[in-house]
Amino acid sequence: MIKSLSRFSLFVLLLTGCGYKSDHNDTKLIDFGYFTINVPKEWEQIKLRGEDSYVGEIKIDSDKVVYFDLGWYSNSLNEDDDQEDYMIEKGNIYLRDTPKVVKGKQVYNYKYLDTATETNLQKVRQNKVDRINIDGYKTKLVLSKQTSNGVTGVYIDSLWKAGDSKDRFMMSAYRLTEVQRAELLEAFKSLKFYQAPKRK
Repeated sequence: MIKSLSRFSLFVLLLTGCGYKSDHNDTKLIDFGYFTINVPKEWEQIKLRGEDSYVGEIKIDSDKVVYFDLGWYSNSLNEDDDQEDYMIEKGNIYLRDTPKVVKGKQVYNYKYLDTATETNLQKVRQNKVDRINIDGYKTKLVLSKQTSNGVTGVYIDSLWKAGDSKDRFMMSAYRLTEVQRAELLEAFKSLKFYQAPKRK
């Protein structure tokens, strides 16, 4: 765990260039019932009602929020599954071409790029993926290659056993500034999980 957290901290420093450091006097602890997280004092907790999972938000500013989903069907933040600029088919990558207008409608064609190896996929993805450890859980860390575009998020595939399934956890935000992204990365490190959701 220490090795993973050190790697994570180094990742944060490399991302921000100047090395963002949080001041614990400027943070507050938010308790969501099943987990806690330390965030900047000005961020606000927002309660939501989910259909089949526990969801909520943390408001960063007037137009940006951190969203979380704890349940059986939490989004795994797999960019390849939710993409319009490229598609993967039969082990190959195809890039979407400039649309043509046919009978008043835009029609897209896809052109072959290369085989769908991890190296080739990294060339077309907006986000980078790393594997880290948070609070003892194996965690997928997703970071946009450019600030103000893409996603900053974490995904844990198995928090607790839930009947025949398992509870998963996702927390993410989109289009963050460099400072906001560094603050969120610091917040991710502070995540502590302590209670499994009660099932009816």
